[in-house]
Amino acid sequence: MTAIPETRTRYLALQQEADFALWRAREVNAETRRCYDRHLSGECPAPTAAQLEEVRQLELQAEEKYRALRSFLREHFEQLTLAA
Repeated sequence: MTAIPETRTRYLALQQEADFALWRAREVNAETRRCYDRHLSGECPAPTAAQLEEVRQLELQAEEKYRALRSFLREHFEQLTLAA
């Protein structure tokens, strides 16, 4: 019965990756918003194209990790349904 520990380990790894990617994307988004707010009050320049690209890349990574987790769960529950 090694399938259960392997499934659990894979699930936890995917969940951790998705959570971390989402956290990073949220942090960068929040910093970008703060930068825009400071820019509007004349404190600093607007975010650069490179900074905005970083936000976009982190959002794409978070979405990719979430989709991997979701696919894993769907596949796992489909297998459980077929086995029942």
